[in-house]
Amino acid sequence: MTDTTQAAEFYKLPAHKLRAGMSTADGQDITDVWYTDELVGYDTYTPADDPDEDDYNRCMPDARVTGRDELVDLAVFSNTQVDGRVSS
Repeated sequence: MTDTTQAAEFYKLPAHKLRAGMSTADGQDITDVWYTDELVGYDTYTPADDPDEDDYNRCMPDARVTGRDELVDLAVFSNTQVDGRVSS
């Protein structure tokens, strides 16, 4: 779960480098990523402190789609699982 109450470090990556476990700059967690020749799609959800609300949010993800080489705004929060600044 992403903790947006602490200072975040913001960065950008081309969409084809997205991975589940990264956090978007707007505080969403990326739960799934899929690729085509030209596009990258990824599911995000809003983490919540309440376990029931978190489960509900996780079951109702938002899908985002962008070009493979388009830059995506990301962030690392204290509980971000995958730090894309160090991923290849």
